[in-house]
Amino acid sequence: MAITSTTTVDIVGQTQTLSFYSGVTLLDQFTYSSGTITHAASTTYNLGKSDLILYFQFLNTFNNLLILNFPAVNSSISGLFPLCQFDLSETNVGVKKIIYNQTSAGTTVININYVPVAVSAAFATIGSPVTISLQEWFFMIIMMYQYNNQVSLN
Repeated sequence: MAITSTTTVDIVGQTQTLSFYSGVTLLDQFTYSSGTITHAASTTYNLGKSDLILYFQFLNTFNNLLILNFPAVNSSISGLFPLCQFDLSETNVGVKKIIYNQTSAGTTVININYVPVAVSAAFATIGSPVTISLQEWFFMIIMMYQYNNQVSLN
């Protein structure tokens, strides 16, 4: 079953939420509110390659809607980064892996481990919600675009 997403927007309340589902099971969620993005707590889940590419497309659509629905967020696109780290790596120690890891102030925001031979990606558990700045969010979208390219090519 392919993943699906729902985006809800509250213009008056200044919020926008992207929820990912597998059937009726909530897999993941991102919420814009008060000038930040919160990645909800989630348990480990796996996506096949086509669902992973779909995941990226949903993230990109959410990002585009964020810019259209809340024009004030545009001022954050070129802002200063807080304490954060973005890693995109390819390893091949026995099994080839393409890994995306993002931390904010030392806390994991998102970690994806794609294994081309298995044509599957594992998303690491996020134990509690993590809130990031819009600057981190916009750079995350850029990094996810690059990650999506590497997954697509493998």
